[in-house]
Amino acid sequence: SEDKMTVILITHNPLIAQMADRIITIRDGEVASNIQNDHKLAVDDIQW
Repeated sequence: SEDKMTVILITHNPLIAQMADRIITIRDGEVASNIQNDHKLAVDDIQW
């Protein structure tokens, strides 16, 4: 990123995850998927 900062956010909400550059899914303590998110959602696009 431009700010040279990494933020790790843990969520059970898939919409929140869609705001991230990369989405890593953990199942049974192991990485189940690790994808680059090319279609990020903006905060204003999420129905709260």
